[in-house]
Amino acid sequence: MTRSRSSEKILRGRTVLVVEDHADSLHVTELILRAQGAHVLTATNGLDALAMLETGRLPDVVLCDLRMPLMDGFELMRRLRETPRLSRLTVLAVTAYGEYPDLLRTWSAGFDGHLTKPVEPDELTHAIKRVLWAHHPSRARRKKPASPAAPRRPAPRGRQTPPAGTP
Repeated sequence: MTRSRSSEKILRGRTVLVVEDHADSLHVTELILRAQGAHVLTATNGLDALAMLETGRLPDVVLCDLRMPLMDGFELMRRLRETPRLSRLTVLAVTAYGEYPDLLRTWSAGFDGHLTKPVEPDELTHAIKRVLWAHHPSRARRKKPASPAAPRRPAPRGRQTPPAGTP
């Protein structure tokens, strides 16, 4: 008997760091990712996440809220991109802020994607799978433009916005 695609654990063997200060959001995200086979690490602010990343094994992807105490997602992103060992991490912003200026700000800060809460479980796991595929070592890492082109319109809630310059 073959398993259907929907029953496959599409994140099996992947490690995801979730940086989120709201306990309920953190718990739900962790459950979704574990159900898809991911090993999940958690941090409740950017400072704790940075400490984990500087001393531990690097995750395949980081999901990062933007507004958090002690160190927000933008400051975490700046520090990641400035640290050689951490600069190539794949990081998705997962936030309630999904307006046009927010999208521009996350792309300008160096995030690899922007998901607007609430995010459906399938959208979350497929967004992770897409960025992991795009950043696979067999492909050249894409270079981001110095000043990203503005998206034509804000993305629908829960959808990942395509990178700047994408038709």
